[in-house]
Amino acid sequence: MPDDVAKAVSNLLGYLGFAVEFLQEGATKKADLFAVKDGEHFVIEVKTKEDDARRGEQMERAFDRGSLYEEVHPMGRRNRISGIVHQGVRQLTAHAESDPIRLLWLVVLGPRATVYESQIRATLFGSTRVYDLQETSWQRDCFFFYHSDFFRWHEDLDGAVIARARSGQLCVNPFSPRADRLRRSPLAVTFGAGVFDPILLEATGDACVVDSDIDRSDEGAVLRFVQRKYGRPMLMNIDMGHHEVWAGFKLDDELDR
Repeated sequence: MPDDVAKAVSNLLGYLGFAVEFLQEGATKKADLFAVKDGEHFVIEVKTKEDDARRGEQMERAFDRGSLYEEVHPMGRRNRISGIVHQGVRQLTAHAESDPIRLLWLVVLGPRATVYESQIRATLFGSTRVYDLQETSWQRDCFFFYHSDFFRWHEDLDGAVIARARSGQLCVNPFSPRADRLRRSPLAVTFGAGVFDPILLEATGDACVVDSDIDRSDEGAVLRFVQRKYGRPMLMNIDMGHHEVWAGFKLDDELDR
């Protein structure tokens, strides 16, 4: 599956006018792809996140017992996803090309793709949701509220594509020294409105950004910083979750006739 997905990404980039080649692995495992367009160079590592193969079996067992099948998923930062990012960064930096734009291409598959998209974005950006208790209609995504992989690996990871089978979003790491290059790159031009940049979202009033070296382990201090920065002393943060309940029904024999 991973090789097939990398091939699909390669084919897509080729269709979009990029010159693409697969990178040969030596003693050190390297990234998957090297792509060039309009003089800009990209090194890309492709990763996949898909449903646990045991999920279907667990669901069937619940239905056989006459029970509901319930899932609760946190939508925030996940250590397992952070481990995937770390592995990808090591592969990106193993390539010797001089100062390319380095990207992870994270493909989410299966019925829980929406959940994985949110978890990946929260892991990269350290994000949460903030609400004003005095003006309940005011709410925003707040980026870099928590520890973030984009900040941790800002020297080596310039951005990430979060993609499904037929859609994708190019996320810009604003802390990268090559962030402006990525924003102006032919890949960003291709994504158009699909570029996700918290700095631009903040500029249009659609997001909050914790642009401070405050200790992210001190959640109270981070929250007070956000309250002062946006002039909202009753601002609170809430980490969202995703809840699903599935029911199985046996078909009446009469329906098959």
